[in-house]
Amino acid sequence: MGSTETSARRNVLVVGLGNVGLPLAVRAAEAGFRGTGLDTNEQRVKRLEAADSYISGRGSSGAVCGQPSFDGVAK
Repeated sequence: MGSTETSARRNVLVVGLGNVGLPLAVRAAEAGFRGTGLDTNEQRVKRLEAADSYISGRGSSGAVCGQPSFDGVAK
């Protein structure tokens, strides 16, 4: 973020937390965005919330919050 940015964090929603979506969401969070990942696979969401990566070599480190539906995403 540039020096003219406000201190408010920007939100990023990544739909699908597979081999592309999870690393993308993690990188966005590392760059300072508030990352939310949406995936209909509730097991993936539970593992993400536990910071347990299901993709070899691609840790989530708890930086991304997971959602199984659009309910509550806009909050």
